[in-house]
Amino acid sequence: MMPHLARTLRITFGAVSLLASQAAAQSDPEVMAASRNELINEAREARIAGDHARALDLGLRAGQLAMSTALRRFIAEEQTALGILGAALDSAELCVREAERDPSPTSAIHASACEALAGRLRPRVARGGSPAPRPTEPSATRRPLPPDLVAQPRGSLNTAPVVLMGVGAAGFVAAGVFYLMRGSALNARDALCDETGCPEEARPDHDRAVTFNTLTNVSLGVGAACAVGGLVWYLVSPRREVNAGRQERSAPRPRAGLLLAPSAGGAVIGWEGTL
Repeated sequence: MMPHLARTLRITFGAVSLLASQAAAQSDPEVMAASRNELINEAREARIAGDHARALDLGLRAGQLAMSTALRRFIAEEQTALGILGAALDSAELCVREAERDPSPTSAIHASACEALAGRLRPRVARGGSPAPRPTEPSATRRPLPPDLVAQPRGSLNTAPVVLMGVGAAGFVAAGVFYLMRGSALNARDALCDETGCPEEARPDHDRAVTFNTLTNVSLGVGAACAVGGLVWYLVSPRREVNAGRQERSAPRPRAGLLLAPSAGGAVIGWEGTL
């Protein structure tokens, strides 16, 4: 247990010593001045590189250590470059007021620059932001747009293949309905049959099952043929061009459909309409 206690005490004393050294460094004016100068130099380098956001951040951090009229002017100019006009106006006006208490010989120069900056910012802040850019006049020598950027006439949809594919979908639905009716007829027939065979009373249900089985196959074949034919028709048919602002007048829309009708033997499946 003693080794663990000794290690804990060493860690505690080391942490306390580290905190004490950091506090002493922060309270040492020479260390603070060196840190502030380093931040200001980095801020100037960021401004030269065009990174105004980093320059403003470094300037604010340097101002937390010690603020001056020159640094306040720097912050106001960086805020202006970033479009933070309200804060820039506050910094510029504060720069002018702080210059009155700054005994340095360059304070008057910075105060004059801050006053000029504030004068430029007041109208822009009163309008709610920077002025909108003036629209440029169209030039007679402007190059035409590339062909791929010019609006082209839109192709109209040929409805006949779509109708044919819809008929194919209806054929699939009809095949599913007939298949269910076939299953119902088979169940009714099997209910009358036993191990010895089926009585004569089961023949109508058997005939109905055979009819619905035939209708299922026919509907499935018609649906598949219409769906595939409509898709191929849609892919190979040319598109009609329709000019913008004027719609072509076309012939009445084709009407077509799958015909299902009862008959004496069950039902009749066929086609009606024209494309």
